Amino acid sequence: MKKLEMKNVSKTFYTEIGALDVLENITFNLNEGEIIAIVGPSGSGKSTLLNIISKLIEPTEGEIYVDGEIGYMFQRDHLFNWRTVWKNIMLGLEIKKEKNQEKSLKNRKNPVILSGNIEKWYILKMENTCKKKLFGV
Repeated sequence: MKKLEMKNVSKTFYTEIGALDVLENITFNLNEGEIIAIVGPSGSGKSTLLNIISKLIEPTEGEIYVDGEIGYMFQRDHLFNWRTVWKNIMLGLEIKKEKNQEKSLKNRKNPVILSGNIEKWYILKMENTCKKKLFGV
């Protein structure tokens, strides 16, 4: 079963100095159960491709079909430092308006949740080493 299909997808960004063609005629399919890797040097359009697939930006040309919802983790942690650790964790559910699942998540036996009172830890007050520990780095 087809989960993702891209046909002749291109993306051009327009700047003050002119047009920048980032993706040109990308075509591929991803079927259920398949795994793909998107690799390339810095600036080759990997993030642009993921942003198009996850519908964060529109392609300049081409067609895209996605069966279901797609999300991905950005290259950097992108924590909101004015929020607590818990509120950063819950952000996805807030966006999807599924806050009723918060109680269910709190009741799970999760080592991160049980490791301390993350509802009171603010990212802004934590050093970089603590943020890395949150991500298991």
